[in-house]
Amino acid sequence: MTSERYLHLLKMLGTAETGMLNNLCSKQFLKTFSKDLQDWKKLAPYFSIHEWNIEELIYNYPDENDQKYQALLCWKRAEGSTATYYNLLESLILHGNIGEVEALLQRLGEGNWPNYNNYRMCMSMYYFIASCRACG
Repeated sequence: MTSERYLHLLKMLGTAETGMLNNLCSKQFLKTFSKDLQDWKKLAPYFSIHEWNIEELIYNYPDENDQKYQALLCWKRAEGSTATYYNLLESLILHGNIGEVEALLQRLGEGNWPNYNNYRMCMSMYYFIASCRACG
């Protein structure tokens, strides 16, 4: 499945009643999700992290999980008021890999949703993507 198809699905999620996806990403969520990032250095340019910042993160945070979390915090600071779950998902669709997209959707599905439809739609997208991968 191409990133255009994923973006189409994401647009459908964004235009529906997905208030949760339009909320700012919480630090707690980013901490949990950071464990699912596979190659944060590849995503760094899309998270507004310059090459010298990558070296600084590696130096200041020897643990790779801390590096991933700090990279996501850099993204959150750079995005400011647009550091939403929706924008993180969109960025991963465009520049990440499907495993990270699935992980984000699954983590979102595990969250405390103010509206059950948000949860249901996110998990539907997750299972749809997973089934497309299984079918090839």
